[in-house]
Amino acid sequence: MDELQKKLSQVETDLRGLREDKATLGRKREEAKATYAEVLAGDGDEQAAHAAAMEAVREYGECVDKIENAQAMQVDLLKLRGDTEATHRPQAPQAQAPIGWGSGHILADEQMQQQLAAISTSQSRFGSLELGQIATRDTLLAELGGTVYADTPGTDILPPTRRAPSGDPRESAMLTGREPVYPLAQRNKVSFLNLIPVGSTDGNLVPYTQERPVTGSSFAREVAEGDIKPEGNINDWIDADAPVRTIAAWMKTRKQALADYAALRTTIDSRLRYMVQLRLAEQVLNGDGSGVNLQGIIGTDGVGTISYSASVPLAEQVLSGITAVYLNDGAADGTVMHPLDWFSVMTAKAHNAADNAGSYSYYGGGPFGDTPMSLWGVRVVPSQVLDQGTALTADFGLGAQVLIREGVNVLFSDSDQDDFLRNRVTILAEMRAALLVWRPSLFQIVELAA
Repeated sequence: MDELQKKLSQVETDLRGLREDKATLGRKREEAKATYAEVLAGDGDEQAAHAAAMEAVREYGECVDKIENAQAMQVDLLKLRGDTEATHRPQAPQAQAPIGWGSGHILADEQMQQQLAAISTSQSRFGSLELGQIATRDTLLAELGGTVYADTPGTDILPPTRRAPSGDPRESAMLTGREPVYPLAQRNKVSFLNLIPVGSTDGNLVPYTQERPVTGSSFAREVAEGDIKPEGNINDWIDADAPVRTIAAWMKTRKQALADYAALRTTIDSRLRYMVQLRLAEQVLNGDGSGVNLQGIIGTDGVGTISYSASVPLAEQVLSGITAVYLNDGAADGTVMHPLDWFSVMTAKAHNAADNAGSYSYYGGGPFGDTPMSLWGVRVVPSQVLDQGTALTADFGLGAQVLIREGVNVLFSDSDQDDFLRNRVTILAEMRAALLVWRPSLFQIVELAA
């Protein structure tokens, strides 16, 4: 047991050193990037500046990898020592964090509590404090993959595409005898992420091959004896790269709040969770690929467009997008649209010609009917992530994939903006991910306005 404790102490010492190295390398990386940007804007050795910037990025990534490995070793040693309290402290039912995501194992540490208590009452600067990883890569893989059930931690995942035939999660709960837990991060604006397959990566750049349909493509056909056999050129293949990008979100809290560990846990495990995944959703759809942005689906070359027509009802224009997905050898499994566009579709009315008073009736079930979140049998996800006047209908399951490089890490600082003067603290959470668009033609942008 003494040897385990010595090893644990060594790992924790290494972690502290690695986190200091990470802060130093982070500053070095930002300085190298800024230098490269200055060279691009003016004169200088562009090749040398680019090489220096890429070297700084590589060193930072290697340090992050070492921290992740050391944290995994730390958890293993705690388990071997039998210190389950330190790694999986039970939570009160009324304040229970969603499964697999939580800052309890970090905030339960006495040393961390002492640091936070000291910071909360201090009137001097403390700079920054890395809280640690509150969501592992596996946690994000499970969470983005579907619904998490409260009674089977980390094992019972039911993606939306594999629910009961009706698609109603309540029916799935009855079939399994369990009540599903819906984390805040899976609500509304980010729920369309559940349509996209999620995997993992260990690299900082993911090379892959996009599939593009070939104009005038030919399939296999009958051939007379002695004739030349046809070429089956259904698709062309385009080499592409998906860089891993850091997705970050921050929020403010009062410095005194750091001493309230229960409230702090709630803030971190719910609000920051939602903010990080909302930003990931925005990048997956709208990222422009410039700088540190992901190359989002909408801006990817090869994505189709259904032009707006004032004479065609909105629902039929969405049907045109669904049809285009089928024509590209896919099967639409989701449509994302702005809530106001969804409102327009749901409130569309037909004129009742038989009524002399000129009454109108809803095309759908109306306010008192059964109103499924679907159009033409395809699930609809209203989301403000997409601009009003535009819908995206696609075969998300076959067309794209999100790869998670690193889980969510949290950092405290009073050195941001005017935090020190206002006695506030910035809480920063960040993750690393990449987006692969395997088949751009399976995504159709539907214009719903001129």
